[in-house]
Parts: sequence; structure tokens; C-alpha cells
Amino acid sequence: MSQPPLDSVLRHVQRPGRYVDGEWNAVHKPWDDASVRVAICYLDIYEVGMSSLMMQSLYRRLNDRPETLCERAFLPWGDMAAAIRAAHLPLYTLESRRPLREFDALFFVASRELEYPHLLECLDLAGLPLRAAERKDGPIVVLVAPDVRNPEPIGDFVDAALLGNVEAGAGALLDALQATTDREDLVRRGTALPGVYVPSRYAKTPVGIQPLCKDAPDRIDRRREFGAPLVSQVVPYLEATTDRGLIEAARRCGDCASCRDGQRCLSPVWRSTADLTQAVEVILASCGYREFALLGPPVPDYASALEAARTLRAKYPINELALFLPPLALDLTLDEASHRAQTERLQRSAEAIMALGWYGVRLHVVLGDPHQTADTTERVLDVVDGLYALGRRLAERRPRVRVHVDHYLAAPWTADAQPVSLEWLTVEQGALRKGLRRAGVVVSLAEPEAIVAEAALAYQSRDGAALVERLWRAGCRWDGWTQRFESVRWFETLRAGGVDPAKPLAAPGFRAPWTSLGVDSASPCALEPCPNCGWRTTTPSASRPQ
Repeated sequence: MSQPPLDSVLRHVQRPGRYVDGEWNAVHKPWDDASVRVAICYLDIYEVGMSSLMMQSLYRRLNDRPETLCERAFLPWGDMAAAIRAAHLPLYTLESRRPLREFDALFFVASRELEYPHLLECLDLAGLPLRAAERKDGPIVVLVAPDVRNPEPIGDFVDAALLGNVEAGAGALLDALQATTDREDLVRRGTALPGVYVPSRYAKTPVGIQPLCKDAPDRIDRRREFGAPLVSQVVPYLEATTDRGLIEAARRCGDCASCRDGQRCLSPVWRSTADLTQAVEVILASCGYREFALLGPPVPDYASALEAARTLRAKYPINELALFLPPLALDLTLDEASHRAQTERLQRSAEAIMALGWYGVRLHVVLGDPHQTADTTERVLDVVDGLYALGRRLAERRPRVRVHVDHYLAAPWTADAQPVSLEWLTVEQGALRKGLRRAGVVVSLAEPEAIVAEAALAYQSRDGAALVERLWRAGCRWDGWTQRFESVRWFETLRAGGVDPAKPLAAPGFRAPWTSLGVDSASPCALEPCPNCGWRTTTPSASRPQ
């Protein structure tokens, strides 16, 4: 790409730093020396993508391969997308400003189903055909989706999808790419790799995925390896949404019933104290960060993190290093006795970290679970009041409490495949937000309309590709940002595509075509009558209207 036209474009867009290279720890390799050239494109803007541990980790791991060149791209904001279209410039990578279409492989990183229309936006900006069947040459298109529930709605647009722990799967896929230049042979090799889903090797059926060839497995298991922690990351020019060192401290176990159902993990797997402390010290030296986010799923307590926290506190004064631990899980489905035990456990964890000098506590709650109790707001406020009292007792100060609210979205293969209503979400969110803000708590939550729209996408089969394309053509982009979510546009487009988000998305006995994508289809809460718990959707809490 020639420099002058692009430089002229950058002078007329907001925050041009999103679209230029040169950050600390960015990797530059000679193009001609690489045998495999990869571009990682995050399906959101620069500030969000640079806060993604997956984006940072995959970039570093692939560039650690001597034969691989890996560069970055991001979804451009609306003004930049319009500007490069008007100038007839393709979407490019930051490091070399080369068009995406010149690479051997494009890895698109998605964190949620709401970003699916962004994939089509990036493909269109790159000058590539949207559907995989129309791309006879050029780069292979790979969805990197460790956390999304269902990749099937964009199965027609990608050549492969990496499920679970994607670093190992990405390396194996690049090994296959290095071994062959024939696209069909590459697809065949990719089909045999663990954690790699190749949609074109499976038929579109209403009941399960059906292999089209003998080498396609009946089930694709998500990879669960816990790789070495990231020890170097790119330090962005602009302030990222999470502007600190990123360390994966804990990971979902993948084996418990909640993991299989796409919900909160019951027993997260933690890194060792030695790995955590070493990762902090190495990133401190390589990046200069003094704040570190120990990332992981919501955890029941901090027992597994306290040894590392104490080791780091003994070495670094409170004003030289800050740790942000994973949020503490507050389960709203427990009976009264279990809730009291949970509250005591949370208090012990909070007391332990306050004793080390950290007075910020994050709680994680989930609204909309069919087993949720009626006194949701009262229970959350009760825990917050206890944390305030604890802070005053220990240091005569009130701790900073932040509550992150997620919303129950039943995995498509479970018996809870009924969406909460928009009206219920609005009322429940409003009550919780009002009570917590009155108590001085910072609350983060998504708009109810965005939750309902994302649920509608998460339940689609491969035939949902037409719906994703319809959403993209209607302009449903950059909608992960709360202040930008165009609910009217989304809902009108969904209904025009034959999906009414206000109606049940699945019924008892429904067998979805994605049930073999890393899901235990024999789980007792698959969409069939359960002899132990019965239909969970027919025994809702009194607080959740049907």
C-alpha cells in the first residue's frame, strides 16, 4: 500500500493512532524471510483489541515461530471504514501496511456472537469474497473463538474455526499450511486437527453436524491446554480499555456441568504461584507496567491466588505494584443457608486481600438464571454492606466495590433454551442498578436489547449465515459499545430475517446442529427430560416471569 494516500486518509479520521504501527514490543519481520505469513484481525476497535489477552498471546506465540510472520489488524471505526472505502484502499496490517489479502492466513478473533457482522465488514474492507465457497485462492479465513457458544452462524464465511485453547490449534494449523499449498489438502489436514472445526466438511442438517467425509470426526473437542503465561506484550500508544499487564491466572476447567452448559465454572484451574510471580516480574521488566490484571473466570474465593499475592507484596511496596484479581462470583441461585456460607467465604477472601493493602473488590453476578431467587438486589446489597463494614473495621475506610453483571444465556444444547423477556431484563436491571448506585457501587452491565439480540444470534444454525449477512448489510456494526447499540435496527433486521427475539429460541426436544462442537451431548441437562432435575424451564423462580 502506498504511503501518501493512506497518510492523507489518516489526517481526516478520529484517533489516527488506532491505525499506525510503532508500539513498544511490536514485532517486525522481513516479509521475504517468512514461509508463513499471518494477519490477526480483532473484530473490534484498537483499544478493545489491545486489551485482549487472546490477541496479545496469539500475536506473541505465532511470532515466536521462526518461520512465521504475524501482524495485526483491527476493525476500523466508522469514519475510517468510510474513508478507506472512498479512497479505494483495502484493510491492512499495522506493522507493514500490507493488505490483508496478501497474507497466507487471516485469524479473526471474536469474543462474542454480537461481533459476527464485524467479520463480514472486515472481509469486505479487505476486498475478499464473503463466503468461503467463493474464495478459490487467497488467504484462508479462520475464526478464533475460544469463548463464543456457537460458531455455526458464520460457518459459511470461514474456512475453519479454532475452539477452546487456540494457541496450540493455531500452531498446528500453520504447520499444515506450511506443508501444503493446495487448498483442498489444507482443508483435509485441518479437519484432522484437535480443536479445529472445518464447516465445509460437514453437511447442514437440522439434527447435529453430519460429516461429509470419512476423515471428519463426529465430534470436535475444544482444546484445554494451559500454556505458559504471556511474558511480553505490545504496549499501545492509545489508552486501552484495560491498560495494564495481562496474565491469565485461571482458566475454566471445561469438565464441570456448568462449563459444559456454557455457564460459570464451578472449579477454575489456577496457575502455580511460581508461574504467576515470574510472569509479573518479566512483564514488569519488558513492558514497564506497574498494574497487573490476573485474568480468569469468576472465582468462588482467592485461596489459590493469595500465596502469589503475598509473595509479590513482600517484594514490592503497595505504591509500586497493583494487582487486579479475577472477580468473586456471587451466586444468586443458592438457598438461604448456602448464601450465608457464600457470603462468609467472600468476606474471608476480601479480608485477605485488604490485609495486603488492596481495597478494591470486584463481584460478578448473573441475572436471569431460571433458579435465581426473588431477592436478587437485597442479596447483592447485603454482600456489599458486609464489604463496606469490613473495610471500615480494617482500615477505617470504605473499599472500592465494583459489580459486573452478566446475563444468563443458556447454551443452545441445554434445557434452558428459553430467553428472558426484554421487559423482565429491563425491570431487574433497573432495580439492581438503582440499589447499587445508591450504595456508591460502580455497576457495569450491558443493555437489555443487546442481550436479547445476542441470544438470537447464539441460537442460529449454519442457515443463520443469511441472517448475519442481512445484519451486516443493514449497518449493524460497532454495536458492542453500549452507547451505540441500535436496538430498533437490530430487531427489525432480525424479524425481517425470520427471527423474533421475543419468542422462545428452542423447545424441549430440540437438537441443534452445533451440539458436537465441544459439548457433552450426553449431559443430563441436554435438551431432553432429565430424570434428576426435570425441565428447568418449567420450574422457574417466582422472580422470573414467563
